[in-house]
Amino acid sequence: MAIVYTKKQRFNAAVLWDPSHTDGYSFEDSKENLKKDFIYIKELDSYVSGKGAGDVISRKVFEEFSPGSKVMASKFKVNTLVINASDTDFMIKFGKEYADIIKAKTKQIIIPDSSHPFTQDGAMEKLFKETVKWLNEQYSES
Repeated sequence: MAIVYTKKQRFNAAVLWDPSHTDGYSFEDSKENLKKDFIYIKELDSYVSGKGAGDVISRKVFEEFSPGSKVMASKFKVNTLVINASDTDFMIKFGKEYADIIKAKTKQIIIPDSSHPFTQDGAMEKLFKETVKWLNEQYSES
């Protein structure tokens, strides 16, 4: 969610691939899991996890758990494509919330037969195809 935390927004378009929210970090269970799975890297001023695909979370988000990514998305003013995997209604709901709250032209697309990392046969190709198609539309309009 680093892209929605970007304050200066010095780009013309953004693509969020199966985004989720940071708002859930306020739950005690989530805080404990994050502390077990992440280590602080001073040079990055961020917490890093090697579990799963790996994650980097800024110190501010990790330690303060705020502002939530929905709050930051409500301040986002860049045309945005939200692409969601089809495997959970939970993630699709997050994507729709971003599409509804971002203050710019926003579109949500669902990649059929895909999971969060888009590793099913053909899912990644569909993900890239939709991304490139949308970005080309953005640049042909400007």
